[in-house]
Amino acid sequence: MTANKLDPSKPSAIFTTNFFMRVVSSIVLGGGTLWMLVTESPYVAIFMTILSVIVLIEWSKIVFTSQFSFHRRVIWLGLVSLYMISGILGFYEFYNYSPLLGLSLLFIIWSTDIGAYFTGRLFGGAKLAPSISPGKTWSGAIGGFISALITALMVSTYLYDGINWWILSFFSFCSILGQIGDLFESKVKRVFQVKDSGNLLPGHGGFIDRLDSLFIIGFLLLFIHCAIGFDVIFRF
Repeated sequence: MTANKLDPSKPSAIFTTNFFMRVVSSIVLGGGTLWMLVTESPYVAIFMTILSVIVLIEWSKIVFTSQFSFHRRVIWLGLVSLYMISGILGFYEFYNYSPLLGLSLLFIIWSTDIGAYFTGRLFGGAKLAPSISPGKTWSGAIGGFISALITALMVSTYLYDGINWWILSFFSFCSILGQIGDLFESKVKRVFQVKDSGNLLPGHGGFIDRLDSLFIIGFLLLFIHCAIGFDVIFRF
């Protein structure tokens, strides 16, 4: 008798041990982050600095335990570190510009992740990018986008007392961009042959694994901030 194998095209169980570990760590970390941002704590800058240090430590560990040459390690370390720190800085500048918009962006990212997780598990189906991330499906990507779109509609209605098509379009784009950032991080981990960036967050892996969407969106926000300023497109 051969052991049963999981068919990757079929939906998988949702309420696993890993799921409950993800929920608990999300409540602890996400709840603490929300409290700090909602109350506009004076320690937000310190929090972002500590987050940056943790991310750099995780990335350095991945790079310098690889089999690449020293010069190649230095290049990977420098470029990806710049990308990640720019992403965190971009989000911080966006939050400083408007705490409401900063919080809204987090809700968009989280709703994308949650929607993608549940729809992917429920419906399964064709893989989104099997050579990069075998667990991600088209159903999950679409479900994540729809979840973010609903969140963006609520955010727009709250901030503008009605639907603001520009902010709705921007946040919807951020949902797609965040999923691209997720795939980019998966590709980088495949290059370095690691599954998770760390083990600090039970059920999630490392901090890099949880911030992959924020990095690429924050990178775009930093570019906007430096190029034309947020007022040009986000003033309300």
